[in-house]
Amino acid sequence: MTRSLIEVQPDMFRIPESEIKDLSKADVITKAFAITQCTWLIVQSISRVAYGYSISLLELATLAFIFCAFIMHIFWWNKPFDVESRRVVTAIGLNPKVPPNLSTFSMDDLTVSKNFRFRARVKDLSWQRFEDLIAEISEIIDPADTSRPYIDYLPSASLYIASATFLAIHLAAWNWDFPSSVVGSLWRWLNLSTLVTSFAPLILGFLYSLGPRRGTFEKLYARTVIMILLIPGVTYIISRFAVLGLTFYCLSSMPENAYATLDWLAWVPHFS
Repeated sequence: MTRSLIEVQPDMFRIPESEIKDLSKADVITKAFAITQCTWLIVQSISRVAYGYSISLLELATLAFIFCAFIMHIFWWNKPFDVESRRVVTAIGLNPKVPPNLSTFSMDDLTVSKNFRFRARVKDLSWQRFEDLIAEISEIIDPADTSRPYIDYLPSASLYIASATFLAIHLAAWNWDFPSSVVGSLWRWLNLSTLVTSFAPLILGFLYSLGPRRGTFEKLYARTVIMILLIPGVTYIISRFAVLGLTFYCLSSMPENAYATLDWLAWVPHFS
């Protein structure tokens, strides 16, 4: 229902920027404090490496998540938090001859049962949803409308770059000392596999764009591409869990200088 209303009257659900900022309960000081703490860990880690001290794989993984945290704070700086007020959406202009309940409604009027929401989520896992996803990815690579500006694809491209950067940070430990050669090899190849498989949707989207555009063959081709996509998807999930396990396992055997501290860092005001 909401999607249909947006298509008919796109300005209906448009909320002014001033109202969004007014509903933000997490103030600038709180957000700035979180960013400062993240920046402190980055400075500390870079300083330790510059002085020849080791950092743990857990610290390296934390740096990768800090990169994601910075991106999150950039996009969510004005995100409403703990919103407790309602916004009434006017579907049509008020008319004295029309009862108010026919011209206005609140979000409570759109409340659906849990059973309906569950069935809607299951429907999101259908073949058609996956086919639409592959089609959108192929549109990024080979847009049908050449007059469409490429800036429309900037959000998707930014997500791919951010994902690749997050995984590439883990590869900074390629030449580090590990508890054993087996653990070191597992760490290297598992992280490399996650980086490679993260580009699988982009590659398969390109393959989809080369296939037929209509008819039964298009559906068959799309489902074949999706079946192939499941392989790197499962590989990515297993590899990420394995890397997480190795991260904590390596804490049991760390070099001696990993426990050393820099004297000048103790004089910098911070919270640990």
